[in-house]
Amino acid sequence: MPGAMPPDHARAVREHRPLSRAQRRLALIATTAVIALTTVVILLTTGGPPQLGCINTYLPGAMGAEALHECGSEARQTCATLHDSFRQYGQVGELIMERACRTGRLPVG
Repeated sequence: MPGAMPPDHARAVREHRPLSRAQRRLALIATTAVIALTTVVILLTTGGPPQLGCINTYLPGAMGAEALHECGSEARQTCATLHDSFRQYGQVGELIMERACRTGRLPVG
């Protein structure tokens, strides 16, 4: 099939030309920018790293998800009595709460 590839295409593909210093610098800057932007987006959308001693989660409710944000003694009390209040959260809610308690490094009782 004449004209499918430019002349000397195979030779050009075989030859490896190293990147120039400016090209390497540009690639490093672009990669760093993408990583930094991704990190900022993740931190802004997830609310940052989990706080120790706190419960930050969403539970399924009658009208959709219900936010639960507790810290300190209130969070410790909620996690300590989690299995006693099974009917309050339901089976799925209990699993979500247990995970939230463990993320906040709170003992689950």
